[in-house]
Amino acid sequence: MLGSEAIHPNKISVAEGSTYFHLGAVTDYSVHGPKLVLKFHASEILIHFLSDTLFRVKLNPMGAVNEKTTDAVVKKAWSDIELTVTENLDQYVCKTKDLEVRIDRNPFRLSVYNAEGQLINQDEPEKAVGWNEKKELFVHKLMYEDERFYGFGEKSGYLNKKGTKQIMWNTDVYAPHNEETIALYQSIPFFISVRSACVYGIFLDNPSQTEFDLTAEQHYSFKAAAGDLDYYFFYGPHVKDIVTQYTELTGRMPLPPKWSLGFQQSRYSYMNEEDVRDVARTMREKEIPCDVIYLDIHYMDEYRVFTWHPTRFPHGEQLIAELKEQGFHIVPIVDPGVKKDPRYRVYQEGLAHDYFCKYLEGQVYTGDVWPGESAFPDFTETSVREWWGIFISTIRMRGLKESGTI
Repeated sequence: MLGSEAIHPNKISVAEGSTYFHLGAVTDYSVHGPKLVLKFHASEILIHFLSDTLFRVKLNPMGAVNEKTTDAVVKKAWSDIELTVTENLDQYVCKTKDLEVRIDRNPFRLSVYNAEGQLINQDEPEKAVGWNEKKELFVHKLMYEDERFYGFGEKSGYLNKKGTKQIMWNTDVYAPHNEETIALYQSIPFFISVRSACVYGIFLDNPSQTEFDLTAEQHYSFKAAAGDLDYYFFYGPHVKDIVTQYTELTGRMPLPPKWSLGFQQSRYSYMNEEDVRDVARTMREKEIPCDVIYLDIHYMDEYRVFTWHPTRFPHGEQLIAELKEQGFHIVPIVDPGVKKDPRYRVYQEGLAHDYFCKYLEGQVYTGDVWPGESAFPDFTETSVREWWGIFISTIRMRGLKESGTI
């Protein structure tokens, strides 16, 4: 339970109408192999060194911290490393073969150095780590003049995201995708910082709405709307080293088929079969190497996923066979929005087996997408992923109408 010490005036600041709570002094600590646990009046922080160049920071502002991760982290077990922890009057100092992490005791601050003693990254002295009355958790870190930031998933604008805000909250944005569009279709709360002196990366393991604010001149911040503060810090010294560590932590994709590495032709949208044949014919006549042609939403019957339009694409299977002989693979869009239609098999099955996302009160959640009012499969459930996979793998885009399913 929070006591008066937790709301001591020295730990509170007010900005833009919000009250912010900051960690105070460390009251106790313990070391468990490669793990350091720091205790505060009402909070606890875990610092876990997974390798000589990778460590995790997890905060629970309201009690003991646990080591649970989200499903985004696929490697749970790591080999123990040699970690030394020393204590002096003002700091705890954690050393691995490649890193030295200095932890200020009052108030809590992290500073990361490499083995040569070069400063890599540092918490912002005044704000560092904390939360607000909405239970949003945040971290503020110093930013260097020559620092550049890359990553964040599917985002518009320039590759270097310095000077921008990046929102991790997937949205279907129909408006032009310009630099001001900061929340798009795919969110990856991970970035790589590149400086002339060093390279590091940060992955924020939190599935709630998160935000990275890179707009200030001398510091940047990231925050999570709910849950625990849980982030991983990767040290280079090169970009490829950061990518290697990040993919070891979160998983690596299997080697894709060779044809997928060639040129892929896609646009919004080919309106009928003849449009597609014309594109394929032109590619071959002009000797433009092309391995893939995409079909957007107009191949579907009233935008029902897994269907062919009866007049625009009346011979879908034949079209695929013809283009295959010419060396093309066809990739049709498969939207996860299922048209609310009682005559439609996919909707019927999803409803009958409780496969769709719901409101807290229990009703099926629907939204307006291409088919109109639509339900959305809850892919967090294994049974739903398996059900959806059956349509992908066995129907193979023959079209539900030909299969007698609508």
